[in-house]
Amino acid sequence: MQLPQGTTVRTTLKSGIEVVSFLSSGGQGFVYKARYLDTGELGILKIFKDEYVNADSAKRAEFLVVQQLHKKHICFAAPSEVIIQKPRIGHFSRLAKGVKADDFLYDENETYPYIQSVELALAIVGALEYLHSLGIIHGDIHPGNLYISRVGSVLYVEIIDFDNFRAKGLPLPSAVGHILYLAPELRKALAACKPAVPDEYTERYAVTVLMHEILLSKHPASGYDRTSAEMNHAMSLGVWLHDPFISSKVDVPNGLPSFILDYELASLFRRGLGKDPEARPSASEWRAVLQKALDRIFICPLCGSPCFVDVSKKSCPVCLKNYPNLNLVTSSGKVICLDNGCIRIGRTELEGARTVSALHAVFRQVGPFVYVENVGVNGTYKREKNGIWTHVKDREPLLVETGDVLRLADVEVKIE
Repeated sequence: MQLPQGTTVRTTLKSGIEVVSFLSSGGQGFVYKARYLDTGELGILKIFKDEYVNADSAKRAEFLVVQQLHKKHICFAAPSEVIIQKPRIGHFSRLAKGVKADDFLYDENETYPYIQSVELALAIVGALEYLHSLGIIHGDIHPGNLYISRVGSVLYVEIIDFDNFRAKGLPLPSAVGHILYLAPELRKALAACKPAVPDEYTERYAVTVLMHEILLSKHPASGYDRTSAEMNHAMSLGVWLHDPFISSKVDVPNGLPSFILDYELASLFRRGLGKDPEARPSASEWRAVLQKALDRIFICPLCGSPCFVDVSKKSCPVCLKNYPNLNLVTSSGKVICLDNGCIRIGRTELEGARTVSALHAVFRQVGPFVYVENVGVNGTYKREKNGIWTHVKDREPLLVETGDVLRLADVEVKIE
């Protein structure tokens, strides 16, 4: 039964909480905006429905509050107080800021640099990595349980609704999770009318689906979801249907093509959406790969589309235009094209200069980027804007761009 506005409940810590307004009714309980009577601080009050008022619900709610997750991580809008007051069981959490992620991610009026999508994904998997390190599985990861807020140009994320969590030694959660994020084994169990309980590996699957939505702006079943039955079949296959190496793909007008991903991210999606639960990447793996991916983002100057560069990319995956090639130009006018993956530069290429080593520098092209590595005895240098020459550290790749001036030993060359 819903609580009317103005109803007051007491927590186990004797805090008085007053119902301000009814917000929604979920699978397990009623959700209200509420406030502390003494401070007026607003928060979220959840009162379980009658069928969930039992010892298991009380034990699980008390466990969450004892964990004090809301104090352990900035991203956790988890319960801070519990209500066990016959005939009611519930809990109170801080009010998450911003809007739900599903509204934010698919709002055409929301614009932000693509790098912030990756940073947002990093924040989510970083928070889940910490949660999992505590031996707790959230159990219901999807955009509706994430809130995103903006402070200036920075995006913040908060995770809500921990009611379906799973932890060792506690009663199992009573719900299975959001239908669009269920792993194949959960779908199979539901279809067979068998117990379907989220665990570490089904959480990894849900995280992969969420990463797909954030990085590619579409659900993994996009293009295979004309009906709920078709969508359920697509998600039960245990195959990444947008895998760039699968030839029989449907054309999906929305979102970004999977060709924008580099090989490491593609591998995570391939494993994460697969049927083998133990092969699915952990939050830790996602964090490590996304951290590296931050340095691989390239925005096509022609169409404005993003991609993660690797050695396989010679053109924009979206507009298909070739990336511009860079050249190394000597003082005598000799032009050496740097578009062949790995170019070795030494005494012969620089017309016999004696101070230059036989193999002095290596230029490597990775997608649209070109890097130089010094291997020569007399060093390689780059001229900064203030005219000062800085030494290129041995075997540490340095990004070079059009207009850069380098010195290989005492031979000056220009990047054009």
